[in-house]
Amino acid sequence: MENIGRFQKGHTPYNKGKSIINSGSFKAGEQHRNWKEKIGYSGVHGWLRRNFGKADHCMNGCLAKAYDWANISGEYRRDINDFESLCRRCHMIKDGRLETMPHVGWKGPHIYGKGTKYTHYNA
Repeated sequence: MENIGRFQKGHTPYNKGKSIINSGSFKAGEQHRNWKEKIGYSGVHGWLRRNFGKADHCMNGCLAKAYDWANISGEYRRDINDFESLCRRCHMIKDGRLETMPHVGWKGPHIYGKGTKYTHYNA
C-alpha cells in the first residue's frame, strides 16, 4: 500500500534539532503575551500547582488524605503568602462550609501528629 499522506518515509521535519524553550522565543509568566494581572479562582489554583505543587500538609498539624490550598484574604491573587495548606476539613471549617453541609459526617476528634487525638481546629 502506498503512503499518500503528507509525510513520506525519510522526511525531515522543519524543526528537527531545534528547541523552542531554549531558543528564547518561549516566554513564561509575566513576559507571556497572554499574561493577565487579575485572574479567577481556577487560574490562581493552577498557578499554585504549577509553581508550588499540590498542598501536602495541614498548617494545623492534622493528618488527612486530602489537602487543599486555602485562600486567606478572599482576594485571589498570585501571592503564596495569601494561601495556606490545609486538610479538607480545616479548609471547610475555615470557609464556614462544614456547618452548611452537616451530611458530610465529619464528627468527633481529628487525628493530629503521631496518632494522638485532640479536638479539631476551630476557626
